[in-house]
Amino acid sequence: MLVAPISAVCLSQRDGLLLAGSGHTLQVYDVVSGRLLHVQYVLPPGETVHSAVAAVTSASGPELLLLHGVRELRLYRIDVLRLPPGLTQEPMPTISLALLLERRVPRRILSLGLTCASSVEGDADQPRSLLLVAGCDDNTLLLWPIGQAGSSQVTAVPAHAPLMQRIACSHRSVLYAMAIQPTLSRAASLPSSMLVAVGSAFQTVVVWDGAPLASHPTEAATIEAIRPPLLSLSGHDGAVFHLCWSPSGRWLASVSDDRRLLLWDPSPPRSAPPPEAMGQLRPSSGWFAHSARVWQCCWVDEDEETGEVSLGSAGEDGCARLWRVGLGGGMASGAGG
Repeated sequence: MLVAPISAVCLSQRDGLLLAGSGHTLQVYDVVSGRLLHVQYVLPPGETVHSAVAAVTSASGPELLLLHGVRELRLYRIDVLRLPPGLTQEPMPTISLALLLERRVPRRILSLGLTCASSVEGDADQPRSLLLVAGCDDNTLLLWPIGQAGSSQVTAVPAHAPLMQRIACSHRSVLYAMAIQPTLSRAASLPSSMLVAVGSAFQTVVVWDGAPLASHPTEAATIEAIRPPLLSLSGHDGAVFHLCWSPSGRWLASVSDDRRLLLWDPSPPRSAPPPEAMGQLRPSSGWFAHSARVWQCCWVDEDEETGEVSLGSAGEDGCARLWRVGLGGGMASGAGG
């Protein structure tokens, strides 16, 4: 087993695997037994895995792994081979990671995600494209096509395949965090919006719409667009270190060096306000989550019927806390431990 700091972790959505980034390698563990199943170099030497996300695009499609370093991003397919149980013990699965896309981008990567692209207007029968989205620290989204939405196959993307779209926000700041709203759960109807939240060194969170433009999958040239900010979320008293959307994409959580965890409901406005009249939003709820700076937060569970959610947070005080919160009527109440 490699001995190195763990810089990123995520759970697979299908096979009970823990995926841990360590330096430029990825370690795959069985969650039940804790056994190390696979180690693979996933980034160039000298790089560090800063984030890893496992995603399933359809019921019959493969499980994908999105990860990035400072400027390097990779997309892998997770292949799991399970052998029939033997007479003496349960055999461990065989794991392999197939590289589908590798890119080096000009700016620091803050977030990765998947979404769908709509077809060209007037061409409703055209299959929708599945896109890999990389959010960078200049408040720009870079999008590459990686297959058809809903397909059971995602194939390797050639190294020479061009960037499909570049969508930027006109708002500029010193960004520490970015979160891209999940849209694949709404794949039955093309997402009319894909909100992007960015957290800055200057206490604010800005939300803008990064939804892909209508484009044909065979389009050769990169399509570019600039979008205005929609909302300014004011409530923190320090730099915003991390942001994450709830699984449904409705709620946004943020943490800061002010020791607090805030919850927001940034429903998209009916129309984008002019830049000089950017909408303002206060948090639905918030509380002091740690006795020192809060570095990370994540959504554990979301019950849209009862309005109850579970979140995790981790702080500089060396504590990880789990919070159970009621979000009835747009307000939150709850406790953690």
